[in-house]
Amino acid sequence: MATPSVRFSVANDLTGTVREIIRSAFGGDDEDIRATVLDGTANETIQTFVIVVGLTNSFEMDIFDQPLDEFGGMTIGQFLDIFEYLPIRTDRYLPLANSRRAFPGVHLPDLPYLPFARIGEHLSGINLNLDALKARLYFFAEHEIIQDINVEIEFSRLDEDGEKLDLDNNVSFLFPTPNAPMEFVKSGINLDNNGVFPYATLPDGGLDVDDFAFLINERMDVGIDLKVFIPGGTRLYHRQLVDNSVFTFSAELVIWLPLQLDIDKDAEITLPLITIFDDDDGFDEFVEQIGSVADTLTSITVGIELTQNNPFNEAILVIQQPSAGLEIVNPLNEPHIKFTLLPGDLDKIARLGRSLNPDIIVRFPYADTIKIPRNMGVSTVSIDAISFRLGLQ
Repeated sequence: MATPSVRFSVANDLTGTVREIIRSAFGGDDEDIRATVLDGTANETIQTFVIVVGLTNSFEMDIFDQPLDEFGGMTIGQFLDIFEYLPIRTDRYLPLANSRRAFPGVHLPDLPYLPFARIGEHLSGINLNLDALKARLYFFAEHEIIQDINVEIEFSRLDEDGEKLDLDNNVSFLFPTPNAPMEFVKSGINLDNNGVFPYATLPDGGLDVDDFAFLINERMDVGIDLKVFIPGGTRLYHRQLVDNSVFTFSAELVIWLPLQLDIDKDAEITLPLITIFDDDDGFDEFVEQIGSVADTLTSITVGIELTQNNPFNEAILVIQQPSAGLEIVNPLNEPHIKFTLLPGDLDKIARLGRSLNPDIIVRFPYADTIKIPRNMGVSTVSIDAISFRLGLQ
């Protein structure tokens, strides 16, 4: 007698699910955060994303209009109408706009924060590889005085209330430095290219942000403080401003993020089981099929065929819905994902019906480094009967 089998054609690209997790960690749909996640198609083996975070919109200010408190409220323009140059005695910060997260006395436009704490909802004991991830800052300014401009940026950990934590390991950078001269250039990344970044490296120019992966791996929200200033000891000359006193500035953070993951022992990846289906209807049909055979089968095997080889081979698969007392544990030791449902599991699934919404957890009993292959997805979900319940009269 042939073994009963049901197969569902799914054609679900798990890359989209992972992209949404990353997009959420960089702000998602938060209107205060301008983050775009692109598919880095040049890396043909490892799934790679390029995240573009607009730290500021492009804005402008008229330097002539800025007041000089030390000269009785006279504006810079009024001062330079009288004198050849303005001596900048101490660092003078450019009051560009308003920000709730700026340093005291510094005003910047609606700087975003990065909600990296959200990554902890899906990853436990799993870190982005420090050597694989790259981050770069791009500052763009137009004006003759840019030769005198300094930029300082700090990435600081935030507490649960969004307040800055005064920690010694907050990451800050001051530009220019002898090893990182100030370069004002846009990234030039096309955000309207069908969500694709087709190049093998980040754009030229910009300033590298070392150890940015540490910030993500800590799973804490990160605030961004940005100072733009003319350093003390600078002379601001009338001739620099007389023909054009309007200063423009913008800033971008761009991150090259390949899914090369460092795995701790007992680490876990957690996703809702429904994400392996292409829509809610497919998941509902899957649940109904199990419910319809629960009374006649003592066990079935559920197979999830991947479009790429299983990168989680030798890990443990857990299907879990604690509120329903459901926990199914199976080893992952085949090229594709497969797990067995026993009578108790079948009864619980049949009883839950459409309220079934378990998580699928991949648990690693070993430390390792894994690489998520590009365009990994689910092609088919199958249900195969192993043994039957015999109804004897």
